[in-house]
Amino acid sequence: MERSVPRRQSLIVEILIVAVILASTLSHIISSGHIPDTVGKGGPGAVIYWNDVRQTIAGFGISSAWTVDDLMKFPEPSRTEILELLFSQSSGAGFSIVRNEIGSGGGIPATSSTQTIEPAEGVWNWTGDEGQIWVMNQARRYGVTTFVSSVWSPPAWMKTNGSVTNGGYLRTDKYQAFAEYLAQYILGYKSQHGLDVYAVSPANEPNIDAIYQSCLWTGRDFDTFIKDYLKPTFTKDNVPARIILPESSMWSDNLASNILRDKDASTRLDIVAAHDYSAAQVNPLWAVKSQKKEQWQTEVSSISLNDPGMTDGLYWAKRIYQHMTDAETNAWLWWLAVHPLGPNVDGEGLINIDVTDGTFAVAKRLYTIGNYSRFIRPGYVRIASASYKVSNVYVSAYKASSTGTFVVVAVNQGNTEQPLNVMLNHFSASAVTPYETSNTKNLQQLPALPVSNGEFSVTLPAQSVTTFVGEGTSAPID
Repeated sequence: MERSVPRRQSLIVEILIVAVILASTLSHIISSGHIPDTVGKGGPGAVIYWNDVRQTIAGFGISSAWTVDDLMKFPEPSRTEILELLFSQSSGAGFSIVRNEIGSGGGIPATSSTQTIEPAEGVWNWTGDEGQIWVMNQARRYGVTTFVSSVWSPPAWMKTNGSVTNGGYLRTDKYQAFAEYLAQYILGYKSQHGLDVYAVSPANEPNIDAIYQSCLWTGRDFDTFIKDYLKPTFTKDNVPARIILPESSMWSDNLASNILRDKDASTRLDIVAAHDYSAAQVNPLWAVKSQKKEQWQTEVSSISLNDPGMTDGLYWAKRIYQHMTDAETNAWLWWLAVHPLGPNVDGEGLINIDVTDGTFAVAKRLYTIGNYSRFIRPGYVRIASASYKVSNVYVSAYKASSTGTFVVVAVNQGNTEQPLNVMLNHFSASAVTPYETSNTKNLQQLPALPVSNGEFSVTLPAQSVTTFVGEGTSAPID
């Protein structure tokens, strides 16, 4: 006969379950920026929680793949102006990560293809990637140190279809050759070009057999390759780079699930990454919940007709907010830094360049992304925030634990201005400096706002993104 649980014990269990659910719900509410209307003075506002630390931010970045040769050859002074817009922490977006393609030696567009370092087995070539190397060296001048490299396709001689395009798989008898290929890329870019590759990804969008450079992988393929080939090869050759997987085209880590369930392979998977072309709601990837891996969003853009204005800029500012608060993403990267200007150009680039006359056009999305990327530096942590009595306003907050610098980003996607009272919970500051992007401003610094009794007030312009920067001092917890 089954033994019954005493009623008192049953009630205790039920109470504990409810408490856990409530705690989890409250944590999500605070993290995602929405709390009940009973909090605050009665007007619209936000609360920043100094002691409620969430994820560490690795940075914000762009890709130098495919179109960077056009930038390298671009005339001065426009070329330097573009570099300033991308990497300057005083006048530009201040991007801190550069993502590159590990060349396959072919593909589409042919004019932008990066050469492979191993055109035939055992034959090594350290030329043919001048554009990406140039960008990395230029980025270093602005303090960028995080360079990540992704494989769109292994060389054709390693593939089942004998081509770098139209999918195909890595031949199983070339797993070791591909592991050595990745190791030599990292070691060679250090010895040949003086560049440290922070992390390497064996595959870009392995769920798509694209007509351009591409290669299909299954979750089981990844597990075998990492555990039996790449991990021991990196150990043998003392390769310091981190490993990124799976970089699927949508916000999913399904193709990494085999590795994450394999204790041996999982120890060498450092960053779980995905792209964000699905445009669906983003949540923490399974890996973060189960194993506390870093999660990066490593590529996104718009493939629709280019919208250079604030409507598009606000969309991306909100999307970053969702990644930071809902998904607790550690790094967020845009696709193309620059894109050639032409008829019916899409929204893949932040800056569209005209290679015929040396002019360029900057989309508002560069500046709205810059409201995050310039001010939230690598190593900062996100701290919880909550908003109340606001509509179409999205507030997130960050701090540098070592210095006390804090950053609050407020996105007003609405068509009317929005008053906002911001309360600093368990910390104080004397003032905050706003930086506004709107229809008439591009990361423009505005007069400092005083902080009084742990609060500051502002009116957010309609359709704007405003970043507030201050120096915080922790206060005792009541």
